[in-house]
Amino acid sequence: MRRSILISLILVLVSLHVQAQSSGLGLYQSMKGLGLSYDFSHARGTGFDCLTVFADTGDLMLGRSDKAGIKFGFNRLYGFAGFQHPMALVSLYAGPGISAGRVRDIGHTDYGWCLSACGTFGCRIDFDRGVSIRAGFTAEVGAFIHKEKELHMSLYRNGLIHSAFPYIVISMAFGR
Repeated sequence: MRRSILISLILVLVSLHVQAQSSGLGLYQSMKGLGLSYDFSHARGTGFDCLTVFADTGDLMLGRSDKAGIKFGFNRLYGFAGFQHPMALVSLYAGPGISAGRVRDIGHTDYGWCLSACGTFGCRIDFDRGVSIRAGFTAEVGAFIHKEKELHMSLYRNGLIHSAFPYIVISMAFGR
């Protein structure tokens, strides 16, 4: 099961990379967690897509848990304002996305599964040397599915609470 999920994820990445004009791989850092981020530009040049995989350490850093979860996110981001600096292109972006993972939610002692719709807003700086820095916020609204004595579904509250935590991604571009 895990192997088929991993193979499916790799096939999705390869197909998206083939369609992309340029792409980048970087480190995702936030109070929410630490992980990897893969960006690829739209062929029409209207924005970029971002796939993020990270260890969900939000509750760990806040002292509410002793273990990290894992979370996957995909966002389609569109640039809506920007300017060219002599050394870099600076742009603002926003867009929708989805996220899912095995995480802990506030008010629950055990881990469960989350599935959320999310919205992202941020700033991206693309330097001439191929280095890119993104910083922003992602708000999530979704469901938290967990098992106590039986299966329960509730609002994923950490998705809303952790929306206040900014993130930063430092990546190296390739395929330009």
